[in-house]
Amino acid sequence: MPYAASPFVMSKPPRPAIPVAGWLMVVGAVLIIVGTIIPWKTFGGESINGFDRYVSWTDDGYLEQTPGGIFVFGAVVLLAFGITSLVAKRVLPVIIIAIVTATGLALFSAGELAIYGDDEGPFGQAIELGDLSAGIPVMLVGSLIALAGAITGCARRRR
Repeated sequence: MPYAASPFVMSKPPRPAIPVAGWLMVVGAVLIIVGTIIPWKTFGGESINGFDRYVSWTDDGYLEQTPGGIFVFGAVVLLAFGITSLVAKRVLPVIIIAIVTATGLALFSAGELAIYGDDEGPFGQAIELGDLSAGIPVMLVGSLIALAGAITGCARRRR
């Protein structure tokens, strides 16, 4: 019997459910949100988090920033991707976009860690800017957990 005369066409099996990947993305997103709320830096008796104004130095002078909103937006996107992965179970494009989003948040968290951890003025002089607190490292760990979940979901193969 020739191959073309087969009455049934074999199709690929559906992608398997990825509950571990979905839960890792949800946990990572929650950690990112928590990291924006808890203190990023302490100055004696005061502390700042992702929603307080902070002045940093750039080549052009001073820059006021409140980066917490961007991190919360990215975390909400990752949370939605994680819930979608738990409910729909087989959404590869969502997982791929989650990898890109989690990678971006990890890079931004690492950048904020470098900015807030810097105790050097614009001309190289040592200045006291306070102690780094747990907020930014928690966000970095959360984004890496979400990235691990997204990669896990993408790597899951059909059987």
